[in-house]
Amino acid sequence: AFFFNSIISTTNYEEWRRMREHFVTAFLPKASLRKIFPVSLERARYCPTRLEQMIAESPDGTVDISEFFLYETFAQLQLALYGTDNGFMDRTNLKFRNSVTGHEHWTYTTKYVKELLNEMSEAQVSGPATQGLNEDTVRGP
Repeated sequence: AFFFNSIISTTNYEEWRRMREHFVTAFLPKASLRKIFPVSLERARYCPTRLEQMIAESPDGTVDISEFFLYETFAQLQLALYGTDNGFMDRTNLKFRNSVTGHEHWTYTTKYVKELLNEMSEAQVSGPATQGLNEDTVRGP
């Protein structure tokens, strides 16, 4: 079985029901997305300004749109889901993406995760993806 024992492949109804309960809030847009939408809207309003800045800073007036979208995707993840501030996001966005693609030393990924977990444990972030985390969850045993 390609998906092993997952929510989409299990044949055990009780097990499926238990797994489905973990995913139920993801299927309730108001409950799961209401905290994310304001951040997404703010980023969407900022994007034209950011594109204009990128064009102005480009020697030939062009923009690598792929880089723009990758940056914005990771910005959304950090700002909306993790609840980091713009400073942390700006400081880590490119380096983290470069580390997972091999353009930055791979050890930066570990450093980034440690920085993020440290900010979570110090309650400096409060996004939906951090809810339910407590000191033991972040720091481990």
